[in-house]
Amino acid sequence: MTSRKKPTTAEELKADIENHPERGKLNGDDVVAFDKVEFRGNVPREIYRLALEVGGALGDDKSTILVKALEEYVIRRLELLERSQRIKSKKFGVDELEIRSKTFGAYKAKGRAKKANLQAGDE
Repeated sequence: MTSRKKPTTAEELKADIENHPERGKLNGDDVVAFDKVEFRGNVPREIYRLALEVGGALGDDKSTILVKALEEYVIRRLELLERSQRIKSKKFGVDELEIRSKTFGAYKAKGRAKKANLQAGDE
């Protein structure tokens, strides 16, 4: 049996999920999102100017510059995130994935839906 090469980019991952619909799901729900969200904030003028200058030299637009900057920010700090999750999981005696889902807020939608159902039942 040959080992499959795991996708490393978003494009490869999207193609892999399209070719194998069972992948990218957890309990039948999609766990990989390819949609985009808006990211707003204030940036010091000099950093903004330099980012446009460097990005322009590379042929990047503002969105690409921001995506690359965020990727770099996240990649450099993943080890800290994982360490924090390990510490919390040991402290509270739960799985690291549970810590991550609560940190990210994945449980909120379920809680809101449950609360709405309870309130609808009271009426």
